[in-house]
Amino acid sequence: MREDEWNDTEFCKQLLSNYKNDPDPHKTDSIPLEQLARELGIELQNDCEQ
Repeated sequence: MREDEWNDTEFCKQLLSNYKNDPDPHKTDSIPLEQLARELGIELQNDCEQ
């Protein structure tokens, strides 16, 4: 494994560990994409409509 790959792997392991050890009870809460877009003032477009 190259050094940069090892560094990436260690970084990802640390992120996962931080997430697992985060005591925030709302860390797994989710909201619909549409609600997030509204809260951020982003207009979603459906380019699939004909």
